[in-house]
Amino acid sequence: MRGPGDTWGFILAAAFVCAPALFVTARAAQRNEIAALQERFDRETDPVHKAKLMQRLGVDEFDTIEKEVNDGSLPEAARILEQYREEARSCVEGLDAKKINAAKHSSGFKQLQISLQEALRRLDEILPALTADQQPAFIAARSEIQEMNDHLVQELFPGGPLGNPPAGKSSH
Repeated sequence: MRGPGDTWGFILAAAFVCAPALFVTARAAQRNEIAALQERFDRETDPVHKAKLMQRLGVDEFDTIEKEVNDGSLPEAARILEQYREEARSCVEGLDAKKINAAKHSSGFKQLQISLQEALRRLDEILPALTADQQPAFIAARSEIQEMNDHLVQELFPGGPLGNPPAGKSSH
């Protein structure tokens, strides 16, 4: 006959046995979700819809970048960062080609700008953990992401800090 403590022991043992399997299953599901989102992004032809997808895709890619950095796999992290940068660049170029007034029709522009801002924040968290030898690819990507972010802010807020100075003030 079992005592009351035996039940808890059984439950704990089962949890230790099942937890890794659940973790592996959850990671596989996450990879499948990221792959499906990436496939959807790659198939999308409308730059506005593509830019909207960048918000979610960017979060997933930066989660992976951080994991790779933490695991010491910097070449893989740099490859994914380069992929993010290329995706963002293609969105910016696609939105620019549509000649949309972003200040009046911000859909897509604001989602992409939010994604770029989040990418900058996350890169600022990653960079201090890297040695000087490991930083160049990350710094170069950060610089280009900052340029794209500034460009979108100027498009969204043409009279704002990155746009034209307010009337009556000189820019000297």
